[in-house]
Amino acid sequence: MAAGSSRDWAVVVVGVLLLASHDFISCETQHAFGAISKNVTFTPLRAISFQDILWKQQKDKVIEWHTKFNPEPLPYQQFKGRVNLDTTSGDLTIYNLTFSDQNEYQFYSPSIKEKIKFSLKVVDEICCNIQLKVGILNENVTFTLPKTAAFKDIVWKKGEDTIIEWNESLEQKVKVYPEFENRVYFNMTTGDLTIFNLTPADEGEYEIESPRSKDNIKFSLKVVEYICCETQLVVGIVNKEVNFTVLSSIPFKHILWKNSKGVAVEWNANENPTYKFSQNFKNRAKLNTTSGDLTIYNLTPGDEDKYEFESPSIKDNLNFSLKVLESLPHPKINCTDTSENFMFLCELPKSDETYRNLLEYSWTCSSPQCENITSSEIRLGKNEDLSQEVSCIIRNPVSTQKSSITLKSCIQASQRHRLYILIPLAVIFSVASLVVCTNYIKKRT
Repeated sequence: MAAGSSRDWAVVVVGVLLLASHDFISCETQHAFGAISKNVTFTPLRAISFQDILWKQQKDKVIEWHTKFNPEPLPYQQFKGRVNLDTTSGDLTIYNLTFSDQNEYQFYSPSIKEKIKFSLKVVDEICCNIQLKVGILNENVTFTLPKTAAFKDIVWKKGEDTIIEWNESLEQKVKVYPEFENRVYFNMTTGDLTIFNLTPADEGEYEIESPRSKDNIKFSLKVVEYICCETQLVVGIVNKEVNFTVLSSIPFKHILWKNSKGVAVEWNANENPTYKFSQNFKNRAKLNTTSGDLTIYNLTPGDEDKYEFESPSIKDNLNFSLKVLESLPHPKINCTDTSENFMFLCELPKSDETYRNLLEYSWTCSSPQCENITSSEIRLGKNEDLSQEVSCIIRNPVSTQKSSITLKSCIQASQRHRLYILIPLAVIFSVASLVVCTNYIKKRT
């Protein structure tokens, strides 16, 4: 590809997830390449709407959005004026890339159960890096070209074999080679190639050739039955419902869901077309015999357990770990006015910190000191605007709550606290003085 074209890439990376909302979970980091001074877009692939979104670069926040508290996305210092968040899709776009942007990025949302990871490499030019694509068996995959590329003569190849040929100048029809006949779609406007009904044989390296490009654009395709690796964390709320999602396009004939207490539900298409639930899940669970998904209603703390999906239709069992949480209460902000600064501590009642490792803290205020703070404590200088509001936002995977306090109220609280200490001391001193004086008078008389 010519240098001018390659520098205009806006790279889109698709994260593949397996979620309780019928998304996919990829335990692997998705890799992206961006050209210096150009743009890059990270795209979580899913079919759900988000309520809260947080993008982070390593431990530092990039941009944050809450439907309740921040109707507009809030970018953090390093990325102000350089990022855009699509609150519908969750897509993050970084503009005017610099080498310092090269890092690992994570996507968080209570709407999904796992964070999505992306690794960004910033290069002088994007010309011949191979882009990794992951496709699901019997599903579709699309190789997407840069939107600024203008192709007229195109050859798509898999390895050394030609898949598609097209020459607009000769007004030729798109020529599809036998192996992919009736299984591909070629977009003559964008040059994108879509392969339908993926098979294991479709794995390999793909590239597009064009006389208008200096370098070929390359993709590496991996085809899997489902995308999963370690035990998947699923989080539900007491009295609500939770869904364990199995990603497979293979029809099931036999399904078994179990936990540590034994079999939760079993279904065998040949022996019994109706599924059998254990006593614990009768009338409050549902099995989708087509997808294999298990839904549990009216969750109780007793449902918390490790769950396992088994079927002869897939090679490996799927493992899930269910955590059942209460909705978070509003946190309490305690403020201390010291000689040097204001110290704020955001706390929950002890009973609500059962899963402290699932809690996330963030702070908002008009001071830059609130940015990128992810601990339960924050300190602000004495020179800050006393009228400003300091807010603590606390979240777990299923709920978010916020509490606020002003610096002025912090001073007033500290003054009251000092009075509470001084008044008893004054009373004690007065009583002691009175006793001493009384004894002295008695001795004199």
